[in-house]
Amino acid sequence: MKKIVIFILLWVIFVPLCSAQEISISSSVDRAQVSLDQQAVLRITVSGNVPNLSQPQIPPIPGFSIYSSGQSQSVSVVNGQMSSSIVFSFVLTPQKIGKYIIPQMNLQYAGKVFSTNPINIEVVAGQAVPAPSQSQSASQAPAQSNGPVFVVGSVDKKTAYVNEQITYSFRFYRAVQLFSNPQYKPPDFTGFWMEDLPPQSTYYQDVNGQRYFVVELKTAFFPTAPGEYTIGSANLVCSIEDFSSNDFFRSFFSGGKTQTLATEPIHIKVLPLPQNGKPKDFSGMVGQYKISAETDKTNIECNQPITFKITVSGKGNIKTISQPQIKELRNLRKYETIASLNVSKENYTVQGSKTFTTMLLPQVPGNLEIPQITTNYFDPVEKVYKIISVPPIGLKVTPSTKPASPIPAAFAAKGIKFLNKDIRYIKTNSLFSKKSKPFYGQPWFLLLQFIPLIALLLSFFYSRHYNRLVNDKRYARLHTAYGVAAKILKNTEKGDPAATACAVSDALINYIADKLNLPAAGLTSSIIKNELKKTGIDNELMDEILKIIERCDFAKFAPAKILQDETNQLYDNTAAIIEKLESFFKKRKK
Repeated sequence: MKKIVIFILLWVIFVPLCSAQEISISSSVDRAQVSLDQQAVLRITVSGNVPNLSQPQIPPIPGFSIYSSGQSQSVSVVNGQMSSSIVFSFVLTPQKIGKYIIPQMNLQYAGKVFSTNPINIEVVAGQAVPAPSQSQSASQAPAQSNGPVFVVGSVDKKTAYVNEQITYSFRFYRAVQLFSNPQYKPPDFTGFWMEDLPPQSTYYQDVNGQRYFVVELKTAFFPTAPGEYTIGSANLVCSIEDFSSNDFFRSFFSGGKTQTLATEPIHIKVLPLPQNGKPKDFSGMVGQYKISAETDKTNIECNQPITFKITVSGKGNIKTISQPQIKELRNLRKYETIASLNVSKENYTVQGSKTFTTMLLPQVPGNLEIPQITTNYFDPVEKVYKIISVPPIGLKVTPSTKPASPIPAAFAAKGIKFLNKDIRYIKTNSLFSKKSKPFYGQPWFLLLQFIPLIALLLSFFYSRHYNRLVNDKRYARLHTAYGVAAKILKNTEKGDPAATACAVSDALINYIADKLNLPAAGLTSSIIKNELKKTGIDNELMDEILKIIERCDFAKFAPAKILQDETNQLYDNTAAIIEKLESFFKKRKK
């Protein structure tokens, strides 16, 4: 009787909550290419609040005969909210060769129309290409499963060169519903430069006859030095139904059974870049790249500026691309260079471009030339060093007919600004210099009477502040950002350019992430620039921040190309920048 009452209560409580939820519909096929002697499976998934849904009517699909193969339904409760999904499965049998489109399918519910996207499918005469795996070779399902939930960690390669991308995949398999959101802790990537690879992918996969729902996360990491490394275990804590209990309601209200899952450690061998064929001016770029250059005009008057851009693009750790050097500029004055990044992670590969923009000023009339620009990189696929270049660019300079145009401030040479702090002491006469009245008649004695009240107020405000630090993560990050950054800088031992650059970069990026309440991992220069713009920060200060991050990235991966004095200067500049930012955020708060 008690179970019936509890069930009725659950129905009364959860059904109204679910009825307010939106639903979504999607469709997928298990293969994009099928032969005449094979079949394809079409799945239509309806998620959200989906009670009492009838089987959708599938329109005729040219080139195929279609029949239903049943449906499955799942229900989950997360943070007190119930959600469910229904998967309708259909078998498609090809009738003739050709390329076809599975049309858009519509579902009407609660006065709204929900639609799927069309799907391309091809029927071939011979053997079809095997159905694509949901991930690459490193993401194959394990040989055997470990119960209703388990995790697997893998990499796409276990041997790589310095600064070559390695892709780490974490996959969570589950055949049961979860009672709460799982908590994921990534492995330790010490010795590597990390880049998150969104978005996470989800799919179904059969393992030893058991169907699992899989959530897959990918991370790119780039080794910074040769040697033997171990990628530690990734952990995931989840709560599932306790199958040891025969009482479903007791298991449900207890929050399920908590399980901690861990992946196996992975050993990585990082090879040094070969010395054979290594260019003398090799800057540390690893990947596949190309280079281009352009000017905004080639016909110009003397003493009028030209915008000159060099762009290096391709696949690899874009942040480590160094500026190609111009060997000799005759009769052309060159100003400061501004670097900009465009990073993409399409198909889980770090790629993009880095553009170096500067101003050139012709100083004499005549036919001038920007000489050929070359740079080099190591191709880990072909295992050779390659040189890329752009041809010379000719300029036709005529005598000046107007005053020289001013150079934009962003390109003008800038010195380093230091923040000076002066401490001024206010001298006052001692309150005890004269005793014309009894001590209880002195002003200072009256003031002492307020000390208990002041102490009480201070205690109250401190207690409130402390409680917010403990319970409000955003508040804690905002108020401890400066102290954390200062501690990182204080504990940095100068002497190793790469270590100094890493500490400087961590201090600055973590400070900005805490102040803006953003995750520090994967915080790129472009994201920092966009988020700081929203705060109304000064452009000059923005440029200084981006320049420090760029130089730190270069120093990490090419420490031999940077002097210790320069990293020490980066250290001092970063401390000054953090002081400026702290002052800016305090004024902004007011």
